Amino acid sequence: MAAGTDKKKCNYLAGKLNGEVKKTSEDLFSEELELIPQISYASTAPELSDDRRYDFFSRVVPPDSFQAQAMVDIVKALGWNYVSTLASEGNYGEKGVESFMQISREAGNQEPGARAGLQVLAAAKRADQVGHFLWVGSDTWGSKVSPLLQQEDVAEGAITILPKRATIEGFDTYFTSRTLENNRRNVWFAEYWEENFNCKLTITGSKKEDTDRKCTGIGMMST
Repeated sequence: MAAGTDKKKCNYLAGKLNGEVKKTSEDLFSEELELIPQISYASTAPELSDDRRYDFFSRVVPPDSFQAQAMVDIVKALGWNYVSTLASEGNYGEKGVESFMQISREAGNQEPGARAGLQVLAAAKRADQVGHFLWVGSDTWGSKVSPLLQQEDVAEGAITILPKRATIEGFDTYFTSRTLENNRRNVWFAEYWEENFNCKLTITGSKKEDTDRKCTGIGMMST
């Protein structure tokens, strides 16, 4: 998430809230910033759809309730009569489960069964239950390798949900061609460059303190 340090100069915000809203909303939607238009490319928390509270907030991805609806539809189509809901702690996981349970009740389905944590894959493997369960996963499973790392045999055959994505022609070429020289108009790009290449620029106000490696200014951004 990018934001100006001087609210008089900050005319908009654009970025990612990682699905979580509990802590972020307290910081981002504070009284000082509440009238600044905000656009997010990855904020999926359902409560951000409340335009009475977040009337200056917009996003280009659907809320998690859409994923919950898709999961309910899958369960119905497969004819399952019992499911257990699994969620990580925090708004992303817990609110997602709440949406699934609510939509399931509204559809006249039986109340979902027991809830458990995400360590269930490792637990199933330790209990020699590989292949015993059928999994339906959210976009975290559908777009990332890390949640399933070294648990691939347990998760094999899982159905994962992921919002439709599209490649914008020319964007990758434009983005990867940005350098410190040709992108000076972006006041946050220098800081992003430091994080991306794990180096420190010799400029006033550099916030990179976890490395002494000097940036060369030579490199290619990755998407």
